[in-house]
Amino acid sequence: PVLGHPLRTPDPPWYHLADPSLAGPARVLAALRPLGVAGFDATLLRPASRFGGSALDELAAQAAARLSGTAPKRPLALPGILAFDARPASALAHEDVERQAAVLLPGAQRRIALLDAGIFHGNVAVLTVRLAAPVREERVREALRGAEGVRLARRNEQVGASDVVGEADVVCAGLRVEGQVVSAFVAADGVLVGVVRALADLLGALMAS
Repeated sequence: PVLGHPLRTPDPPWYHLADPSLAGPARVLAALRPLGVAGFDATLLRPASRFGGSALDELAAQAAARLSGTAPKRPLALPGILAFDARPASALAHEDVERQAAVLLPGAQRRIALLDAGIFHGNVAVLTVRLAAPVREERVREALRGAEGVRLARRNEQVGASDVVGEADVVCAGLRVEGQVVSAFVAADGVLVGVVRALADLLGALMAS
């Protein structure tokens, strides 16, 4: 499979979206792949919207309770009390993301931390990529600028999860290059980015058949 594309089985073609938290890092890794990706570490934050519309109401209620100094009610839709907080995702969620990451970049060494966070919409990640050899920062910037669906943030631009909601591009900010290590903050509307990629991939397959 091609890095950044939806997961698929070869016969017959079967399309489904990867976890939205992987959408942003997958596009950045795809852009850096020509530079020789040896491995990566990623800390992925999942928003409350991952758990459905009722989870958003629940998060708002949790925030109101904490601001008023009262104890939030026991969560029903969310995996825990997430207002102004974050916690490790379930072991099952970790396993699923690890499986999908292995398909996106076969053979690469990877370490993934998956967190459920008290944000409403949007996916953010801290991504550290290990290349096969040292590279100049300008070459990394050129690779990201030339990648479809990736926008390199301005040097002083502040980017957060809410800033990318409704945007089809992945935003890569806080870029640092030290020898063969590239680190960045990646923000994306994971659901929208995944849908755009899936539709493009499916249309390509239909035209080729």
